[in-house]
Amino acid sequence: ILTLDFTFAEKLQHIIEQRLQNELANPHEQSAEKVNCCMYFLSAKAMFYSALGNRLPEVKQLLQQRLELTYTPDRWRSFTIDYSNLEVNVLRTGLASKGQLVSTAQMEDVIALFRYTNLQRIGVALHIFSVGAAMFYEHNEFEKAQHEMEYVIQASLSANLPQLYIPMYILKAKMLIANNQVQTALVMLEQQLQKVTQTHWQNAFKTMIAQCYLELDDLDNAKKLLNAGHSFYIFDRLIYAKLLIKEQNYSEALRIISDIQLIANEEQQIATIIEATIFEAICHVKMSNVELACHALHHVLPLAQKHYYLRLFLDNRDVLQALKHYAQHATFSMIASHDVLQYVAHILAQDEQTSTAALTLTERDQAILTLIAEGNSNKEI
Repeated sequence: ILTLDFTFAEKLQHIIEQRLQNELANPHEQSAEKVNCCMYFLSAKAMFYSALGNRLPEVKQLLQQRLELTYTPDRWRSFTIDYSNLEVNVLRTGLASKGQLVSTAQMEDVIALFRYTNLQRIGVALHIFSVGAAMFYEHNEFEKAQHEMEYVIQASLSANLPQLYIPMYILKAKMLIANNQVQTALVMLEQQLQKVTQTHWQNAFKTMIAQCYLELDDLDNAKKLLNAGHSFYIFDRLIYAKLLIKEQNYSEALRIISDIQLIANEEQQIATIIEATIFEAICHVKMSNVELACHALHHVLPLAQKHYYLRLFLDNRDVLQALKHYAQHATFSMIASHDVLQYVAHILAQDEQTSTAALTLTERDQAILTLIAEGNSNKEI
């Protein structure tokens, strides 16, 4: 499951289920070891359904079955798994169904199971909350996203889990940018960069800092931080494509975007497919090829509507012009489904709203910003 090999995972799942058939039928009558085995299997099966996407009712049912069993500590209790696999965007992980978002209500149900039952003690709990934060953000539910994000940051800092708190800090920066607080995001990221030792996570912060500079139209500083598009990580390459668009180098941007789309389609990475296609549409709009922009959007909008992505469009406002053309286009407005046209109208309406839910700063954030304002150095802070 963690390597996204769902076909082989399903085969293994059937084999294990056959072997555990008697134990699963009468778990309360089994030895402690076999009960534990049943619990591990129910967790793995729940994770499998979660990774497939749109199976949260089954996930919830399996987790509730697991809660009915009594766990006896054994040697596997200390075994930890890195569900995020060093991924900056948690929606790209198998645990997040590779970007197949579910409804806010469904996500809240699963989060409640992990927060208010003894499931909170298992290693996957914080990862579930981080996925929830990312999903709520994409649904434009800022208050809910911030609640989960701050919870994960505090808990993962205490547990020294950079694979969790760093993606959440990057999500926090996105929320600040969305609220027109780019400078605040920049200061926060630069402060966090000073604390990171691993090269991979340093580069992740630098890439997000580069995005802040792009928002400020400071292309020189952004370019210094980006690795000329040679990174293997999708996050880095997408931001580099954004730089190329700002530099009006649309042909090179389209080449990089095409490479990203190829990888995303092979891996069935929903979030990346949508985001890369948005960048493609922006390139075509900038090149005055509105027809091509509408054509690109036409192929991806049903996918985006199915999983209710909002922020990917709202955070890349240059695509909104293409969406307006799409909604008014004589051909596309006729062949698009009613649901897709309603979805496009909703995105455009969201953009027109001048009031955005404010992202509040924690006491620690405010203290750090006060120290910066007083002229203290990073070391003094």
